[in-house]
Amino acid sequence: MLSTALNAPTKLNFFERIYEDKFCFIGVDSPYSTRFQRLKKRNREGDPKNWLEFLVQDFLDKRGDLIKKGQATAVCMRLADYIIYNDGTIRALNEKVYSMLIKYRTVFVN
Repeated sequence: MLSTALNAPTKLNFFERIYEDKFCFIGVDSPYSTRFQRLKKRNREGDPKNWLEFLVQDFLDKRGDLIKKGQATAVCMRLADYIIYNDGTIRALNEKVYSMLIKYRTVFVN
């Protein structure tokens, strides 16, 4: 199973209950500056438009703010079985994912 939005501990708990020991959570993280540049390039409505807005949104998302509906991503990252640092190109990320899958294939297959 692959998901791109496991950003709240309740979502992780849900999949852990359903898939039990067949569930593996891989967190993907990248440097602040890289993430901000990617958001600016993406230019999606609702994305932070400047550095300060980005930092505030990141803070709310990491801690999980009930008023702002933050995502508690910091908690999720601590719960990750593995973490991949996405600090380069898409190709570099694909290579990191592939290398990790090869390295841990017995974990993912069993």
